[in-house]
Amino acid sequence: MTVKKKWTVIPGFLALAAAATLLSAYSGASSSQGKLVEQPVKFVHAPHVAKAGMNCLYCHSAANKAPDPGNASVSTCMGCHTLVKPQSAEIKKIAAYYQKGQPIPWNRVHKVPDYVQFPHMRHVNAG
Repeated sequence: MTVKKKWTVIPGFLALAAAATLLSAYSGASSSQGKLVEQPVKFVHAPHVAKAGMNCLYCHSAANKAPDPGNASVSTCMGCHTLVKPQSAEIKKIAAYYQKGQPIPWNRVHKVPDYVQFPHMRHVNAG
């Protein structure tokens, strides 16, 4: 490649990089990154998965057969938490939803653009 051609290719790559950056910024794909979303109940995966050794499918029972893994039902939570830390303030919140027969109204944390499809079942079933 000649020096003259190299200097015409570089602006093309820069323009492509700028276009990709703008597309990503305005697509909404990264709109939830770094934002703290308030939830009705504080939930941390680590104690359930790493410490207790629970399988993802215990709470997300549709994850291996549906595009959306869904959330655990309140009765699934209370299946353990009637005995495990029932006096915890967060578990008391879950118990209140359970007693009312209401699901926990979780607030969405991540939202990919409508044109993106991410079926969890393919990843769960792959191991």
